[in-house]
Order: sequence, then C-alpha cells, then structure tokens
Amino acid sequence: MARVIVGDQLLPAKVVYVGGAIQVWVVDDIYRLFIGDKSLNVTEPEASELAFDIENLDPQALEQKWLAIAKEFLSSL
Repeated sequence: MARVIVGDQLLPAKVVYVGGAIQVWVVDDIYRLFIGDKSLNVTEPEASELAFDIENLDPQALEQKWLAIAKEFLSSL
C-alpha cells in the first residue's frame, strides 16, 4: 500500500479514482477529493455516497457530480 506524508505523519493511502477533473484518494480511512491544487476531506454521509458513486457511476457522471459538489462547497468559503 502507498503511503503519504501529512504534516509529520506517514499515513496509508489508496488512490481509488483518477480522472480528468478530479482524483479520489483514501488516506488514513478518510476520502480526499482532489480538484486542481485543492484537497477536500469527504466525511459521512457524503463519504459513503462517494464510495457508492465510484463503484456505480460512469466516469463522466462521477466527475460531473463531484466536481459540482466541490465547486459549490469551495464557493461558499
């Protein structure tokens, strides 16, 4: 299993999706959604929804949905 450094910790990481607009990694059992240079932690109940979508949606639908969710969240900051 891959590992990443977060702060001063070495944590287990699994890349579960790589697309044109988004990437999804699971780092230390937390889903992380990468959009460009931004990284968002995805917590429950959205984490379960994201896991389901990765398994069941085609890549285009997955990216459209989660890119829209991420952009909406980022615009609210």
